[in-house]
Amino acid sequence: MDVESSAAHEVSVDWRGRPCEPGRHGGMRAAVFVLGIQAFEIMAIAAVGNNLITYVFGEMHFPLSEAANVVTNFVGTIFLLSLLGGFLSDSYLGCFWTMLTFGFVELSGFILLSVQAHLPQLKPPPCNMASMDGSCEQARGFKSSIFFVALYLVALGSGCLKPNMIAHGGDQFSGSDNAKSLSTYFNSAYFSFCLGELVALTALVWVQTHSGMDVGFGISAAAMAAGLISLVSGAAFYRNKPPQGSIFTPIARCSSPPSPRGSKSALPILATPELASRHASPAASATATNSGSWTRRASGTRRSSRGATRSRRAHGGCARCPRCSRPRPSSP
Repeated sequence: MDVESSAAHEVSVDWRGRPCEPGRHGGMRAAVFVLGIQAFEIMAIAAVGNNLITYVFGEMHFPLSEAANVVTNFVGTIFLLSLLGGFLSDSYLGCFWTMLTFGFVELSGFILLSVQAHLPQLKPPPCNMASMDGSCEQARGFKSSIFFVALYLVALGSGCLKPNMIAHGGDQFSGSDNAKSLSTYFNSAYFSFCLGELVALTALVWVQTHSGMDVGFGISAAAMAAGLISLVSGAAFYRNKPPQGSIFTPIARCSSPPSPRGSKSALPILATPELASRHASPAASATATNSGSWTRRASGTRRSSRGATRSRRAHGGCARCPRCSRPRPSSP
C-alpha cells in the first residue's frame, strides 16, 4: 500500500493533466523557461526594493524614519508570504498555476506603482524634503491608500512566487540519471539570480535616479511581463506535480480525541468473570457475576448428562434400574 501511494505521488502530469512523456517533458529544456522568470522577477523586485526609500521619502514625503519602516515592512512581508505560496502550491494549485496567478498579481502592483508615480494627482505636491522646514505635504488618504495597495500587491505576488520558482525547476528532473543535470540547474539558477540583481542594482537604479521613478517602475513592470512570457512559453514542456490536498487533513486525523475513560475498550482484559467484576463498574460486575453463574450451571448440567449416559451403558438399559427407563432384556 505504501509503495502504491508513493508511486502515485511521484506521477507528473503536463499542463492539461495528462501523464508526462519522458522524451518530451522535463529536463533542462523545460528548466530554461523557469530560469527566465527567475532572472526577470528578481530584476524587477530588486530595483523597487533597493530604491524604494528614495521614492517614499522624496516623493511621498514620509519622514525618514517612517520611510525606512515602510521598506522593512515591505521586505518582511515578501518573505512571510512565501509560506502562503508554498502552502497553496502543495495543497491546491501546483507550482505552475501558483506562479502564473501571483505573477499577474505582482505585475498589477508594478503597473499601479508606475501610474501613481507618473500622475501628479496621485502624489503630494513636489517640494524639497532636505529643507526640513515642514512645508512638504505628506501623502495621506486616497494617495497613501493607492501607494500601499500597489506596494503590497507586489509583495503578495513576489512572496508567493519565490518558493515555487526553484521548486518548479527542480521538478523537471527525476530519477538518479538526472543528478548531474539537476546540479547544473541549481548552478544556473544561482547565476540567474545574481544576474538579475546585477542588472537591477546598476542599470535600473540608474534609470530611476536620472529618468524618474515612474520610468523605473515601468521598466520593472516590463521585466515582470517578460518573466511571465518566459514561464508561459515553456508550459508545453513542464513536468507538473499535482497538488496533494490540504496539509492539515492528516494532522487532524492524527489528533483525534482518545477513547473515554469509562468505555468498554478501556477495561482491562482479565482471565475470569470474578476478577473482571472487581475492576469494572457495578453494572459490569453484575453482568460478569451472572455470566459466571450461568457458566457454572451449564457446566454442571453437561457433567450430569455425561454421567447418565455412562450409567445407561453400564446397566444395559434396564427398566428396573433407577437410572434407566428401558425394559430389561429377557434372559435366554
